[in-house]
Amino acid sequence: MNLAEGDLVDDRYRVVHVIAIARTSTIVEVRHIAKGSERLVLKILHPEVAADPARAKLFHQEARALSVMQNEHTCRILDFGQTAKKMVYAVLEYCDGIDLARYVEQRGRLALVDAIDYVVQASEAIAEAHALGVAHGKLTASKLIITAAADGRPFIKVLGIGGSVDPEPRAADFANLANILDDAAANRRPIGFADVLAMCRAGDFATVGQFADALAPFAAS
Repeated sequence: MNLAEGDLVDDRYRVVHVIAIARTSTIVEVRHIAKGSERLVLKILHPEVAADPARAKLFHQEARALSVMQNEHTCRILDFGQTAKKMVYAVLEYCDGIDLARYVEQRGRLALVDAIDYVVQASEAIAEAHALGVAHGKLTASKLIITAAADGRPFIKVLGIGGSVDPEPRAADFANLANILDDAAANRRPIGFADVLAMCRAGDFATVGQFADALAPFAAS
């Protein structure tokens, strides 16, 4: 797939530059020709992926799930479709920031209160997905983007929600949230914190919200 600056996709989206070429898709920054300077991200399936009915179905499944999500911590899909040339795409809001995995790699682990804050923010998006019957399924620290809220405080956006409708990946979301927190937080931890992580990994919480509630005392300490 060859896309260059200035190319027009589906007669609406003007290519600014290619951000990345992933295993299944090309990620491009675009502008909507009728909406001015708003930064958007276009995710375009590689032709061989789009031609696979099962993989194309999964892509559309994710797009449909994200298109109805309202939580502010979800990196939402704003549009999706297929061009006349069979190009399958989705348009996402542009999440300008650094992913948590890279942040920890570059700057070291976070204070416990900050790590909890980031994971609790992410859990709000995951909770809405679960309530809608979908899951992330492949949640990692690289899927948590640290952006800035209007007041300057760190604000988490979660990428990639909606990729699964099976119960098992929803259970995996619990364990992955615990793993992200475990890897991101500094090693000095209060008594009982490890037990909460173990309970989350074991599936002892009925909802992601219960996990967040269990973390609240440690965020206040």
